[in-house]
Amino acid sequence: MVGGGYDQNTGVYTAPYSGWYTFQFHLYSHDTAAFDMDLFKNGQIMSRALCHNALRGFSCSSGATFHLNVGDKVWVQSDYGGPYYHADFDDVLSGALVFGDD
Repeated sequence: MVGGGYDQNTGVYTAPYSGWYTFQFHLYSHDTAAFDMDLFKNGQIMSRALCHNALRGFSCSSGATFHLNVGDKVWVQSDYGGPYYHADFDDVLSGALVFGDD
């Protein structure tokens, strides 16, 4: 992630620079659960992936491009609540600064 703003303990990215960013998240479940995954910016849903169950697991992905100010926070959260991480899932959140503000 850009500028070292990702906190591995919380799963939250804090923008170190103002500008336009692009984020994507990908999940693969080894389980048969069904849930929604949301990409949040400061508590507002920016993108949603509908992750529906299957017999042998499933994958889902989503992403968005939007403006961040210094200190804005971005995270992925399930409809179960809280920044998302689960040991039964392979998950990736990636992001890049597309262009910074002048």
